[in-house]
Amino acid sequence: MAGCVYHLDLDCELKNAGILHPETQLEYNKISFYPSSQKAAVILKDNSIAVSDFDGNLLWKKPGLFESLMMSNDGIFIWAIEKLDKEHLRISIINSMSGSRLNSYEMDDELYDSTPRLSDIPHSDHVILELAAGQDGICLCECEFTNVISLKKIFPHHSYITPAWSPDRSKMFMLENDSQTYVHFSYPEYKLLSEQSSVDFDDEDLCPGYNMIYLKNGIVITQNANYRHFIFDPVKMERVDEIVFRDYEPVPTNQIYKNLKDDTTLYSRITYFDRIGDLLVARTDDKDNDQTIFFINEDTISRTK
Repeated sequence: MAGCVYHLDLDCELKNAGILHPETQLEYNKISFYPSSQKAAVILKDNSIAVSDFDGNLLWKKPGLFESLMMSNDGIFIWAIEKLDKEHLRISIINSMSGSRLNSYEMDDELYDSTPRLSDIPHSDHVILELAAGQDGICLCECEFTNVISLKKIFPHHSYITPAWSPDRSKMFMLENDSQTYVHFSYPEYKLLSEQSSVDFDDEDLCPGYNMIYLKNGIVITQNANYRHFIFDPVKMERVDEIVFRDYEPVPTNQIYKNLKDDTTLYSRITYFDRIGDLLVARTDDKDNDQTIFFINEDTISRTK
């Protein structure tokens, strides 16, 4: 089945823009859109990399073992990472027009059989590579391409997950996966600004999730393990208030997961909340009968009691 593509008009209405090739893997980090044309770099079901137009046609295809990709800001090249085997990875820079490989960098997977993920740094041509291996740890690298690919491992003695960036990229807000506490750094100095003290994990509401959004006003949105979202002050390092969507308030977990009959902890019906460009986008759980997507202009957000 082909993936449908939509664009958002000025009234925040979704308009059909076309389809992607039917063999496209419709997963996060496996599709990246060109900035100024109706095309997308995609990873196909056979793990090859390709470019699909919005009529579902492939413009080129390159075989490989690709796991994650990201288009450069100008759309000239594609960052792509392959999992060669459980111990080795290859990062490639691929010409977005022809599919030719411009440069590559092979590296050992020091965590063994990790899951690679590429993410952008706002207003930068650098990207972040995250290697995640659950309890075995997380490794972050900042990647740069001039004539060759270069990698710099950041925070080598910690398991920080991919950061939420302040819109001006001067600060990073992150979760340390081992201690399950938040930290706040400056960028590009990687200077620690503040860190959260230990958390009482006997209170299930305080167990963090992995989603974070850094807002323009300096406040962060965090998530707990039940997908509930909270306003968080990164200076005081404390949770301020819960974010609740009217008519989509949290409900007992057993109302969503019928097999968890005894679980009455509150569970959010908003299971996705993130920044996409200049908008904040939230989506209800796919178990909802009528799945809903919210598009939020960050400049219109105000806090009310």
